[in-house]
Amino acid sequence: RAAAAAAAEGAKVGPRGSPREKEEEDEEKKKLALGTLEQLAAACRNKVYCWTALGISSSMFVMSGVQFLWVRVFVEVWGVDKNFVTVMFLFVTGVGGGLGIALGPAYVDRRGGFSRPPGVLSSLELVRNFSIVSALAGVSGIVCLYGKLRSKDEGYLGPWGDHWMWLLFASVFLIWGAHNAMVPALCGINMEVVPQEMRTFASGMEMTMRNILGYAFGPLLPGLIMDAAASALTSQAQLCLGLGIVLAANVLAVWVLTHAARAAGAALADKQTTALQRIREALRSEDVAELKSEVFAAKGVDLHRRRDGEAVIGMANEAIGAYHAIGRAAFSGATAFTATRAELQRSLAGLEREVARLRAENAELRRRFLPLPEAAAASG
Repeated sequence: RAAAAAAAEGAKVGPRGSPREKEEEDEEKKKLALGTLEQLAAACRNKVYCWTALGISSSMFVMSGVQFLWVRVFVEVWGVDKNFVTVMFLFVTGVGGGLGIALGPAYVDRRGGFSRPPGVLSSLELVRNFSIVSALAGVSGIVCLYGKLRSKDEGYLGPWGDHWMWLLFASVFLIWGAHNAMVPALCGINMEVVPQEMRTFASGMEMTMRNILGYAFGPLLPGLIMDAAASALTSQAQLCLGLGIVLAANVLAVWVLTHAARAAGAALADKQTTALQRIREALRSEDVAELKSEVFAAKGVDLHRRRDGEAVIGMANEAIGAYHAIGRAAFSGATAFTATRAELQRSLAGLEREVARLRAENAELRRRFLPLPEAAAASG
């Protein structure tokens, strides 16, 4: 009866997982008990999360700032009819944003997505390239505003209006497309890099940053600077200054996303180092089931792309293949791959000392026995 009860309990619980899975489960249980302050500290320590949250906020800053100033700039600076300005806003932002949403996320998915750490890094590098496009368009828009303030005529397009206006439309079109291509990937990465049990808190924290630094500061910061410069500039120059500040924020987005990509690279390197250490530990313990699990996990972080990782994974696969034929003897050749750098250095130093001792003994033996043949020849 006791055996049957134990069997039933074992069937209920299921087979015991690998040591790594047990450690992860214990770690998840600890994180579940985290309070608000602990979650806040953990989120702040996650550099990829922080930089991607700032990247989302910078996109919202640009888009809300453009929306705030669009009508006033084109009506007061260019003297265009408000209805035409509204239609152009709908066209520029609608078509540009639609193309960005349609093409950006699909391209990110084709590059591998962001479900794995290597994908997070490649996706952030791609998003950074999108931000470079928006930065170049932002600089182009600033040039258009400056050109309009300096121009003395109505442009070179005749009945079509001022060429600076149409170039600014094109710049905002590119900016809107680039940011709408960036934001979905940034939102996905922002949630992917935090543990499952922290995502509710992390999502709320990111939305708070987005609303304050993005939606609120987009109209507020240019407005404050325009008011501060009111005594020195005309009303048209103030509007151009405000929109120029918003467009310049595209350059800041490049800086933010560059740091996000660097943080993702550092996080990937840490995960690869951890995976390498786990494979070495599995080789030391000669546990083939655990070794299979660790090799699978190591491939998930592209450990095979590292020179030392490729060698260790190759040795692990060789040991797994030979285990079924020769048993634990398959692990006999794994010593060099399981040792750490410090252990290898200590072993090398010991071997060098042993070689030096053998050389001294060999020299002593040569000194003692080499003269014997000469003495024997003299006595004969």
